[in-house]
Amino acid sequence: MNLNEDATLSECLLYYIKEGTTRVGSPEANLPQDIQLVGAHITSEHCVFENSEGVVRLTPLNGAICFVNGRKVEAGITLKTGSRCVGISWKRELVPMLKFFF
Repeated sequence: MNLNEDATLSECLLYYIKEGTTRVGSPEANLPQDIQLVGAHITSEHCVFENSEGVVRLTPLNGAICFVNGRKVEAGITLKTGSRCVGISWKRELVPMLKFFF
């Protein structure tokens, strides 16, 4: 269990998005996934994050269900540091690595 002084971050996992492409999906995907999630609504190739010079873009794949800051994402969206990315059966805090490590 992850507990944090900030109640909004309790029970969240923190992933650092590397420069380039980060793939998110299930372990059964045809292409290796950088972040592997298991759940009823996780598709094999769920979404990708593109990090180019600290600007991160999330793109759902093949109709996967993704929310950013409470809004459903139908196409690609540019994220800001601290954006909350949520799926039906997963909840993750995603932060671009370059924003924090110079």
